[in-house]
Amino acid sequence: ADIIVSCLLFGPLLHKDQRIEKEACDFIEDEGDDLTINILMPEFNGKSNLEVRMIALNILLDTKIINWNNLVRSIGLALIKSYRELTKCKRYFNDSLAHRKRNRILQVLLTLHCLFVNDVYFHELLNELMNFVTENLLGESQQPSIRYQLEWLYILLFTNNKDKDSGFDIWNSLTKASSERLGSVCSFISIAYHLVRLKRDNTFFEQFIENVLPWCMSQNFNIRLYAQVTLKKLWPLFEDISKKYEVLTNNQWKIYQQGNMLHNAKKLESFFYFDCFHPLKHYSFQTIFYDLPRLSNISCDEWATLKYIKQKITYKPPNIKWGDESSQISFSLAECSVPIWIMKTEGGTACEEPFSLQKKFAPWKGMFPQELNPDICQKMKGELVLVASLIDKTSNLGGLARTCDVFGVKELVIDSLNFVNDKQFTSLSMTAEKHIDITEVKTHHLPDYINKMKNLGYIAVGAEQTTGSISLSDYKFQKKTLLILGNEREGIPVNILPFLDACIEIPQYGLIRSLNVHVSGAIFLWEYAKQQYKCDI
Repeated sequence: ADIIVSCLLFGPLLHKDQRIEKEACDFIEDEGDDLTINILMPEFNGKSNLEVRMIALNILLDTKIINWNNLVRSIGLALIKSYRELTKCKRYFNDSLAHRKRNRILQVLLTLHCLFVNDVYFHELLNELMNFVTENLLGESQQPSIRYQLEWLYILLFTNNKDKDSGFDIWNSLTKASSERLGSVCSFISIAYHLVRLKRDNTFFEQFIENVLPWCMSQNFNIRLYAQVTLKKLWPLFEDISKKYEVLTNNQWKIYQQGNMLHNAKKLESFFYFDCFHPLKHYSFQTIFYDLPRLSNISCDEWATLKYIKQKITYKPPNIKWGDESSQISFSLAECSVPIWIMKTEGGTACEEPFSLQKKFAPWKGMFPQELNPDICQKMKGELVLVASLIDKTSNLGGLARTCDVFGVKELVIDSLNFVNDKQFTSLSMTAEKHIDITEVKTHHLPDYINKMKNLGYIAVGAEQTTGSISLSDYKFQKKTLLILGNEREGIPVNILPFLDACIEIPQYGLIRSLNVHVSGAIFLWEYAKQQYKCDI
């Protein structure tokens, strides 16, 4: 049993080069006879981690094995034990090895469920499985793929339960959820919604209303949204009860006409789990091993296509289908797409997944800019010279160096070039010192340096609050600007102010009347860049 369990969970995380190789092999195989290699080497069969798991599952599905009942029962209990071992570490990330192992365990338990329900021998195992599912829904927040499978398993166990004294009570679970982990209330509302659709029983729907209606007024946005949407989708299925609660059906959404409640409700209504998914009609190999992982955004190396499953699974139980049967299902899960919105599981509000993706720089564009495109490099360099000789802290100088590089400053002036080798400087500069010109001007030489630059056509501007300061929002920078930043504590000394053509201050609206010098410098550089550069920044 231990060997089979190890095979069912087999599959280390692939490194990037291994993923690329696997995806390339999968693509070649999927192309069939369109690619010559598949004709020349028809016997070639690239082994995969998935194949190990499928072969192990196929062994379990062979009911002709001697002592098959004992084998499957021991493996079922071993899988539950393995899952509980994984839950000792509460935090796990999407597509991590812990996440994948949990997902594989639930896939096997879902598949074997069809064999458990019709055999009295597995009665105790089914009870243990129900306790296992309930404790995991109540116990911790789950990744979407894990949550869907736990809920689906709960629905199947509840629906196929023939023992009225088994203690399977969805309403009791919902009550426990409200006290043990509020975030799990959404799971039990979802389960209850599917059970109502399956049972089509007026009494059960009345119980649903009684238990779920109070959550429509919950302070938690997610719970309130789930309760509202599930009720709205169930009213049309029970016309008599809808008339009885007509005041609710007609006015349910009026209170939420403002804000983002209706916007998110429409998204949740169209969510495949509520709009398309049917716990019984979609009970198939394709849903368990392909559609649900895809719609849960699990890495594609965990997916198993129906074609692949049919090649590896030779013992198919009669109570589980290969894939969707179009004659019995309104439309297939294959037509559904991964939801573009994200629901927080506990507290907070629902939020929409941004359509813009985070964009990082391409390293090769920054390595040798003058060699790649000298014209662009020259165009992006301004004529601003930033004087930071008055600044003492190397961390501020390092941050300013990085900001200077970002906004194309011509030159950075500091009190000592030794600062460039300081660890605090380099930790914040991010190698900016390699891309910008940095010169040394001692503090006591600043008046002479300012006069020298003014003779070269520069306008000397100081970032300082004085009686004659101009607001940054009103000041128009000249192309050749010499910007002087003050000391962290003292600002720009009085003996330097007479040499400046203008003093500029940043408009402030809070109680604290000063900004960190690095922050101030960044704001000035951005304003200069915005005014002077004709390209988008």
